[in-house]
Amino acid sequence: MQLKSFTSAFKKTPSLEKVLCAVFVLYILMGLNMPEHVAEYIDTIGGKFVIGAIVLYLFKYTHPVTACLALFTAFMVLMNASNMTGNDALARFIPSNSRQSRQMAKFNLGAFPYTLEEEIVSNLSHPKSPIGDLSSSSVQAVVEDTHGAAPV
Repeated sequence: MQLKSFTSAFKKTPSLEKVLCAVFVLYILMGLNMPEHVAEYIDTIGGKFVIGAIVLYLFKYTHPVTACLALFTAFMVLMNASNMTGNDALARFIPSNSRQSRQMAKFNLGAFPYTLEEEIVSNLSHPKSPIGDLSSSSVQAVVEDTHGAAPV
């Protein structure tokens, strides 16, 4: 009984919609590849927006079967364009900045307890006793402006 209502509803659809359904079904079943220059335009924000707008238009003004086929075909077109341009592989295999920062932080965890400058300053040999009697020297030590540096 439902098949009768489905066929009668589909008979009322315009012939252009039937042709559109046939094209969608052929594209889905055959898995055709699109030219690379077309894929470059589709795999942009504007291209995705246009395809989404077309699908929404078809949902509003055509038979639901045609609109569902259009949705599935649009998904396949977008995936095919992403595979053709290589953006799919970029998104899958190149880490984001936050993930890359977390991975790099794991490498440095505990490996360097202090910096090279701190190590060099701690290894400097400080004189154990004064070389001579510096109190009677005519030269006086002058401390320059340290610009807020902490004493070591």
